[in-house]
Amino acid sequence: MALVELVDSYPSSSNFSALNLTSMKTPIKHRHVLHFGSIFDYDTNSAGGQADPVPAKITNLIERLIAEGFISEAERPDQVTVNFYEPNQEKPTGIPPHVDAHSPFEEPVISLSLNAKVVMDFRDCANPNVHLPLVLEPRSLLVMRGSARYRFTHGIATRRYDVDPRTGNVFDRQRRISITFRRIRKEPCQCPYVEYCDWNRNGQTAIPKTSDEAKRVEDRYVAEVYETIASHFDETRHSKWNAVSNFLKELKDGSLLFDIGCGNGKYLFEDNRLIKFGMDYCMNLCEIVQHKGHNVARGDSLHLPFLSDTADAVLCIAVIHHFSTNERRLQAVREMGRILKPGGRGIITVWSLDQKMSFFQEYREKRDLENDPEKPGVEEADEKGASRLLVHSGSVFKQSDMLVPWQDGRGTHYLRYYHLFTEGELEGLVTSVEGLSVVSSIYEQGNWIVCFVKQNC
Repeated sequence: MALVELVDSYPSSSNFSALNLTSMKTPIKHRHVLHFGSIFDYDTNSAGGQADPVPAKITNLIERLIAEGFISEAERPDQVTVNFYEPNQEKPTGIPPHVDAHSPFEEPVISLSLNAKVVMDFRDCANPNVHLPLVLEPRSLLVMRGSARYRFTHGIATRRYDVDPRTGNVFDRQRRISITFRRIRKEPCQCPYVEYCDWNRNGQTAIPKTSDEAKRVEDRYVAEVYETIASHFDETRHSKWNAVSNFLKELKDGSLLFDIGCGNGKYLFEDNRLIKFGMDYCMNLCEIVQHKGHNVARGDSLHLPFLSDTADAVLCIAVIHHFSTNERRLQAVREMGRILKPGGRGIITVWSLDQKMSFFQEYREKRDLENDPEKPGVEEADEKGASRLLVHSGSVFKQSDMLVPWQDGRGTHYLRYYHLFTEGELEGLVTSVEGLSVVSSIYEQGNWIVCFVKQNC
């Protein structure tokens, strides 16, 4: 009996009650599935309920995979899922982009395609612009290991046809069956892709609650990253925010300005009517600013190396969203208030959770629609249930605490921590500091920008 005839012989769930079988074809979105060994629960991303044993014909295929070196004996699969993709003009079949959850299954994940070919799309979770379309021919075997297993999403777009990336030729979808082989994980996942793993690694990617936890996250996902990417960061940061430029124009000649977290110093050059001094925690960025001939000091935004009541104005552009607890963000604002003279003014910008009407969001939505109109984000949580840091997929932000990818000029990826601010949150931080009052709050291209003043005591 051929494999297709074997799996086709199992009944659908509508006929299940009349037969003495555990395994059955079950309808899920856009396809039917059939499980052997264990049932995979798509709601909980776990392998649990018992299914029929793996049939002998499929077991023989597993033996062949081991004998021919595709997998080792230690990787022998014990859970098999069969997917049935039926051609349908009104409701095309496919699977949404996803990474198989790390915790229920080990690597590799293996898929055998039968009957018809299809294009499977792979995308890097760290950079969704890395798109690798792969044609799965009939009788072809796909073995996903390493980053393909743990860091790249794979999916089949819900459409009636595909375009062969090798030739550009269009071909219609036909009935297709895939058999996926996986091994149930018995021990906690220890893959090197910690940030993409759903297994709690002793809280390594938990959203920080304490100052010590926050310091560990910020050291790893902010300080170390910026020291590494400083040169590339300098190459990419030249444009200025309109609100910041307007703030600077309104300052009186000879005003003493401190730029807190000055980065590559883009606000320190030009406009020589002001006395400007930059500060950054990143030593490599400080050296870049110094080589440009500007005044700069290395320092910590939580303990500014400047005297109290000395600054006429302070800038803090895209800095405090890198602090991972509210208390640390508040402390940064307190320090800015401390160094301002009475009557001195400040401006703070942060990334917004809601990216509506921003260039970046328009670009993401256009790209996602072109790729797959039903494409979900990689992030699977929302703010109410957020307990761990998620890697931003390049689509909408799903929670306030995220790891956002950065790709340098060599294609190497890094992850930076961000706290995405909700409407009114930055204003609340500023007004909670005694002596500071908000002058204006605006939304500009996915950023919240607050101007404030230190009241005369």
